[in-house]
Amino acid sequence: MKQTVLITGASSGFGLMLANKLHAQGHTVIGTSREPQKYAGKVPFKLLRLDIDDDASIEAFPSELFQHIRKLDVLVNNAGYMVTGLAEETPLDVARQQFETNFWGTVKVTNAILPYFRKQRSGKIITVSSIVALIGPPNLSFYSASKHAVEGYFKSLRFELNPFNIQVSMVEPVWFKTN
Repeated sequence: MKQTVLITGASSGFGLMLANKLHAQGHTVIGTSREPQKYAGKVPFKLLRLDIDDDASIEAFPSELFQHIRKLDVLVNNAGYMVTGLAEETPLDVARQQFETNFWGTVKVTNAILPYFRKQRSGKIITVSSIVALIGPPNLSFYSASKHAVEGYFKSLRFELNPFNIQVSMVEPVWFKTN
């Protein structure tokens, strides 16, 4: 069954690979990027502007999204980035930004889409975490911590959304060369 899938961070890395694959399989794919104009004509799917670090961008996004689609089946929370370095040498403002993007940005996007899923009484939320959320290797302390927070939040959210027929799952990729 063909579905309509929203993928955050679809202009590079896992998001781009997934968006291209799902589009090739015939699904309707809407991707997001902070700068979609840079990719105009370079991707086969619709790419909308969304900056998960910008509250105004997140608040405006659902009305923009639903101008292009009638129903959303799947939200893939993929946008994020990785801070590397020794924990004690990482400036706290850099560490806080890691959480703002990877945790709070993901939560805010999910919260912006949830009213639509609850209204239609269905939906799937797939959140890209990381294996480092589970094992915490050296030089990735703040990235690991941000992804660990994502894991805890979405594992709890799964139980809250079950009565609405909204499925929540996590994907924990291992190391993979992306940009």
